[in-house]
Amino acid sequence: MRVIEWADVEGRMTVSTLLERYQVPAFHLAERRYPAGTSFAGQTRAATWFVLAGACEVSGDEVVVVTAGQGVEIEAGAFSLTVIGDHELRLLQVWDLRPLSN
Repeated sequence: MRVIEWADVEGRMTVSTLLERYQVPAFHLAERRYPAGTSFAGQTRAATWFVLAGACEVSGDEVVVVTAGQGVEIEAGAFSLTVIGDHELRLLQVWDLRPLSN
């Protein structure tokens, strides 16, 4: 996993900015909201998750903390996510669909 700063991507981090950057149909985007204290595990394709508000701990091949204004690049496979702090987590998940279309 690699944590990225939004400043590395350019512009202000908003859903609109991300929609412009990740054009459909090459990418699938999903905005999620999780209340404080939420914790769950799952499986994912390789993706980049952008934290729009709040903070979370993401575990996969390593453990990272991601806060508002940051993103995390996640490899395909198992992961767990825990919302940290007292605020709701707003997360925009982006999956690159191009490898599936070959």
